[in-house]
Amino acid sequence: DRIPSRGLGDVYKRQPLFNPDPLLRRTLWAVQWCFSQIGMLIWLGMLIWGVQTLAINWGRFRDVSEGLLGLANLPWLYLAMVITKTLHEFGHAYACRRYGREVPEMGIMLLVFNPLPYMDASACYAFTRKMRRVFVGAAGMYVEIFVAAVSILYWANAAEGTLTRLAYNMAITASVSTVLFNLNPLLRFDGYHILTDLVETPNLQMRAQNLMKYWVNRHAFGLHNQTISANSRTEAMWLTVYFIASWIYRMFLLVGILFFVSKQWLIVGALIAIVFGIMWLILPVLKAVHYVFLGAQLMNKRIRAVSVTCGFFG
Repeated sequence: DRIPSRGLGDVYKRQPLFNPDPLLRRTLWAVQWCFSQIGMLIWLGMLIWGVQTLAINWGRFRDVSEGLLGLANLPWLYLAMVITKTLHEFGHAYACRRYGREVPEMGIMLLVFNPLPYMDASACYAFTRKMRRVFVGAAGMYVEIFVAAVSILYWANAAEGTLTRLAYNMAITASVSTVLFNLNPLLRFDGYHILTDLVETPNLQMRAQNLMKYWVNRHAFGLHNQTISANSRTEAMWLTVYFIASWIYRMFLLVGILFFVSKQWLIVGALIAIVFGIMWLILPVLKAVHYVFLGAQLMNKRIRAVSVTCGFFG
C-alpha cells in the first residue's frame, strides 16, 4: 500500500522482489483513462449494475456463502484474495505514477502469517495537494469495488464452472475486505490514511492513544504536569471519540471473525482469536501493567496508580 506497514497491528514482514516503476511508466498510457471522468462514470455505472444484480440474486448468493470456508473452496478463496489484492496494489501504484511519483518496490508482505502482495507508493506523501494523496489512498479500493461489480455480474450470468467459482470468491474478497478493512478509518488501512489526509492530522492513531494516556494520567493517577496532545477542546473531543470507536470496532471485528470462522473451523477460529487477542488485548494490557508498576512517570503516584488500576480490573 502507500506505506508497507499497514496492517492489523504490526504483525508483518516484507520481502521486496523487484522495482515495478519501469513497467508502470511503460503501461500508464493504457490505464490512466480509468482515473478520468469517463472512467469514473463507467465505474459508477458498473457499481450500480453490480449492486442491482446482487440484490436480485441475493438468496442464491447467500446460499453459496455457506460453503465459503469449506475445504474445497479455500484454495479458490485464497487465489481470489491474491488476485484482488494484486489489482488493489496496482491501483495505488498507477495512481501514484499518474502524478509523476516513483513506485520503487513491489514484493510479498507476510501479514498475520498470510502472504499478500504490496507496493511501496509512499512517495505520494510528497504531494503538496492533499487531494492527490487522498486519490492515491482511494485508488486501491476504487479498483477493488470495480472488480467486485464485474465479478458479481459474471457469477450471476455465467454457467457453473471454475471461472464462476473464482468470480464468486473475488466478489466476496473485493467487497467485504474493502468495507470491513480498507474503507474503515478505524483500522490502519486506506480509510485511515485518507482520513488523516482530509483532516490534516498525521499520526492520528498515536495521537489518540497519547490523549487517552493523558486523560488517565491526569484524572485517574493524579499527574498534572502532562502535556496534552490536542490543540483544542474540539480536537481533544473527537480524538477521544476516535480512540473509543476504534477499540470497539476492533473488538467487534475480532468477535465477528471468530464466530464466522468457527462455524466450520473451530480450531482455526480459536487460533485467530488467540492471535488477535494477543495483539489487541494481552499486549496492550501488559504494557499498561508495566507502566503502572514500573513507569518512571508514576514514581510519586505509584500507590494511587496501582490502587486505581486494581480497582478498575476488580
